Amino acid sequence: MFEGLGLDEKQQLTDYVITSYNCIDYERLLSFYDGSYEKTCLAFASNQGKEFGIKEEFVPGNHRIYIQLCNLIRRRFGIDHVKDIFFLPRRERNAIVAFCRQMTNASSHQFVKFFRGE
Repeated sequence: MFEGLGLDEKQQLTDYVITSYNCIDYERLLSFYDGSYEKTCLAFASNQGKEFGIKEEFVPGNHRIYIQLCNLIRRRFGIDHVKDIFFLPRRERNAIVAFCRQMTNASSHQFVKFFRGE
């Protein structure tokens, strides 16, 4: 498409393609940041490149214990989405952790990893 075009024409064509086929709903995007363009730009700038900064220790071996913990929590407590545990009051979370400790042979490291330090 760009063959034979000058720099101005290439930029004009690029602008046309972007404006014609842009799928971003800018009003909705801004609504996530109180309708503020400045807050939106600040959020993007603050997070840019950070998605690769997460350092997590890789532990080789069998990870079936996590499936066992999920199934146990679903059956015993009726919690279908394990992430919902993190929204429970601390007392209820601690009761779930204590029950799982009694019912499984998961290591302390596995409990910390599964329950994120709780």
